[in-house]
Amino acid sequence: GPGTGAFLLVAMVAAAMSSLDSVLLVMASTTERDIVSVLKPGRTEAAEMFWTKGWVALFALITAIISLNPPDGIVELTAFSGSLYGACFFPAIVFGLHWRRGSGAGVITSFVIGIGVLLGWEYLPGSEVLHEVFPAMILSTFAFWIVSLFTLDGANEQVIALMDEADGG
Repeated sequence: GPGTGAFLLVAMVAAAMSSLDSVLLVMASTTERDIVSVLKPGRTEAAEMFWTKGWVALFALITAIISLNPPDGIVELTAFSGSLYGACFFPAIVFGLHWRRGSGAGVITSFVIGIGVLLGWEYLPGSEVLHEVFPAMILSTFAFWIVSLFTLDGANEQVIALMDEADGG
């Protein structure tokens, strides 16, 4: 009946909101902490909290505007999003958890290479035989490894100390 339909509709909207609020919060806090705080260090926690809330509102507004006229090919967009996560975050997460020599420069280079390969792969001759995520992951991983080997910054000592402490040594 209509009561069951209304209940299911409310349940679906609640599930979507539950997922969306997490995504918005991660986007906002990452933008504030990893981009803005690097460009403007020394801000108070209250200022960072204020701006994080602002980022949530901005990203929610952008999402709402896009949802009014959703783009065609949402499945392709979702697949590309997954490819982007794999190509950009895989090397940083896997090496970050298991390799003491990873560097910030390696992470940034890995991101740039991963995005570049994902966006440019389709323009190469013969690219249709292999999904762009595979060369993007391989090349971004290679870039992370090579750049990390040649860039030892102060953060590396902190990471090594934390990993040694976590290993009990």
